[in-house]
Amino acid sequence: MCFVTYLIWLVQVHKAIRQKHSDYPIRTVGAIARMIPFINLWGFSNTFTHIYRYFALHPELEGKARYIQKMIVPLYFVWFGEGIINRILIRHFSDMESMSMLLGAIMQTARMACFYCMTRVIHNSLVMLNKKDEEGLH
Repeated sequence: MCFVTYLIWLVQVHKAIRQKHSDYPIRTVGAIARMIPFINLWGFSNTFTHIYRYFALHPELEGKARYIQKMIVPLYFVWFGEGIINRILIRHFSDMESMSMLLGAIMQTARMACFYCMTRVIHNSLVMLNKKDEEGLH
């Protein structure tokens, strides 16, 4: 459910950016394709790199663009870290079921926190761009 919601949100982000910047390289199909398992190993980084580069074109969003850029590595760290920790715990500590569940939940929470921070920054940046455009029209 979370992944589907995230995918719908991501498609909407790319549509919004393409409306403002027609040569933005990621289209709807490309956004979806980047989230396919195994392709997403490259897709997350590529997607967020394009988004932060787009935001960096706007002086008022440079700080937010740098934040997105800096969050890419921690996102991969918690994503892979969750899988590695779960495998180690299951393999070596199967008798410590409650401990493995706790550590798995901590890593999953950290991953969701990274995604949440990224989505909030991207959403707020798009809102700022839309407000700027509306003020420019008046």
